Amino acid sequence: MLKFRVFAVIPVVLAFLFSLSLPLSAAEITVWTNWGPATPHGQILASIVEEFNREHPDVNVTLDVMSGNFEEKVVLAYTSGVAPDIIIGGVARYALEFGGDDGMFLALDRFIDGPHGFSRDEFVSDMWVNSIVDGKTYQLALDGNERALFINADLALAAGLDVSQPVPVQDWDELLSWARKLTRRNGDETVQWGFNANQQNNGDRLHWMWLNGGAVWTDDYSESVINHPRNVEAMRFAAQMIQEYEVAPAPGAYSGSAVANFQNGRFAMFIGASTNIESTQRAGIQLVTVPGPPGWGENPGRFAGATASTIQIMSTTRYPEAAWQLVRRIAYERAPEITDVRGIPYMIESLKVDKFQSQPWQAFATSIMTYEGRNQLVKGFDGDAFWGVVESTWLSVMRGEIDAQVALDQAAGPIGAMRAEWRNR
Repeated sequence: MLKFRVFAVIPVVLAFLFSLSLPLSAAEITVWTNWGPATPHGQILASIVEEFNREHPDVNVTLDVMSGNFEEKVVLAYTSGVAPDIIIGGVARYALEFGGDDGMFLALDRFIDGPHGFSRDEFVSDMWVNSIVDGKTYQLALDGNERALFINADLALAAGLDVSQPVPVQDWDELLSWARKLTRRNGDETVQWGFNANQQNNGDRLHWMWLNGGAVWTDDYSESVINHPRNVEAMRFAAQMIQEYEVAPAPGAYSGSAVANFQNGRFAMFIGASTNIESTQRAGIQLVTVPGPPGWGENPGRFAGATASTIQIMSTTRYPEAAWQLVRRIAYERAPEITDVRGIPYMIESLKVDKFQSQPWQAFATSIMTYEGRNQLVKGFDGDAFWGVVESTWLSVMRGEIDAQVALDQAAGPIGAMRAEWRNR
C-alpha cells in the first residue's frame, strides 16, 4: 500500500517540478487613456507600452483608448468592480475628488519614495500641488497647461513696438501702454483691441488676480479671502481697461473665443494657455509670449497645477508593483518625450532644454519657475458653485454694473458660506 502511494505521488511531483520551469502567469495590467492613437503623445504612449511588454515577459499590458466621457466611464467601471489598473488622461482635480483613504486611487508614496522611485525635487512644485490629499500622493501630473501673455508680433511692429526685447512687457503699467498703442479705431468703431481684459475663462480670471498678489483662501484654506485688496485692485484695473481706457472690449462686445479673436487680428494681446500656441502658429500668426506680466502687488503668483493630463493607479489593482513600474516609465523615464510634443514639463531638467529656452515656449517655463503657484481647489468643495459666483461677479464688474470692491464683498458671502458648509459636514 505504501509503495502505491509513493508511485502515485511521483507523477504529481514531476508535474510540479516541470511547472517551475514554465513562466508564471503574466500580471495582466489594463490601461485606460483618452489619448487618441493618432496624436503624437498617444503614439509615444503606445510605443512605451510596447517596449514595456517586450522588456517584462512577466507582465502583459493592454492599452485601451476610451472615447466619450472619460471620467464618467472610469467612475462607472470602479463602482461596477471592473476598473482598469491605470488611467491616463484625467485632470488636476481627480486626486482631490477621487483620492483619499477610501477613494479610487492607490497612494503612491511608498513607490515614489522607495528604492524604485525618484526624487521629488526633480520636479517643480506644480507636480504636487493637486496630487497630494491628506498628506498622501494619489497621482502624477504628466504635462502642464501654463499661462502667459500672447502678443501678435506683426501688429506690435506695425504700432512701432519692439518685440525683440527679452521681456517686451514687464508689468501692468507697460501692458496698458502697449494696449493703448495696439488699439486702432476707424471712426467710432474699434477695429483692433489692444488687450482682452475680460479674460478667456474663469481660470484666467483667477490667474489675473494672482498675478497681482491676490488670494482666494487663507494659507490653511480654512477661510475665503476672495475680497482680498489685491483681488479688488486687479479686477478694478481690468474693468478700467474696458470702461475708462477703452483698450479692451466689454463682455458681449465680441463673438468667439479670445484665441480666435487673437488669430483673426481683432485682439492684439491676450492671456492664454500654452495649448494655444500650435493652433496660432498654424493660423500663420507671428507671436511672442511674455511671462505674467505681474501686477503691482507683492509676491505675484499664477494659476498652478493647470494639468493637462494626470496618471493614477486604481486602488483595486491586483498588481500594484507592476503597475508602478509602468507608471514610473511613463511619468519619469519617458516624460521628456511626452512634453516634447505636449504641454509644459514639470521635470526641471526638461524645462532647461532648447525648446523651453526660446520663443514662444520660454515664457511658460519662466513662469512656472518664477511665480508662486496657487489654485482654488479644495477637497470636497463644490467647484461648480464656486465658479458660478466667480463668473457672475467678474462679468458684472467688467460690464461696469458694480465696483470691484462691492462685487467681491458680496461674493465673499456665498463663497464663505460654501466653505463653512463643507467644514461642518
